[in-house]
Amino acid sequence: MNVNKKLPYEAPVADAFQLSAAPLNICIQFSGEAGFEDFEEGEAL
Repeated sequence: MNVNKKLPYEAPVADAFQLSAAPLNICIQFSGEAGFEDFEEGEAL
């Protein structure tokens, strides 16, 4: 087994934007593909 081989990875994409009048509460959402089996018990999703 070659431990030096890197796994394929696609970097996340971010779009920059500016709000003319920012509201007091801003919600930022990220999307991606993951299943519950990708996280250990007690780890935040």
